[in-house]
Amino acid sequence: PIVDVAPNATDFTVSGNQSRSFYPVTQWPSTGVLVPKGLSTRFSVVNNSFQQTKLGTTKIGVAAGSNVYISGNMGVAGK
Repeated sequence: PIVDVAPNATDFTVSGNQSRSFYPVTQWPSTGVLVPKGLSTRFSVVNNSFQQTKLGTTKIGVAAGSNVYISGNMGVAGK
């Protein structure tokens, strides 16, 4: 990932980032923002634009904690 958040992180914001890869598809990053499965809480991931990633703009772990805000992120996933 381009932004890789530590497991169980709290009180953070990932906002206003832009990235575009000029490498072949096989070398694209997996995702723009990765918040791993865990108890991360009180965070927001907003208004980011990550083009050419394998899995899309954001990947948020299914067990994310409370007070999570995800909005306005754009990206183009590869094949």
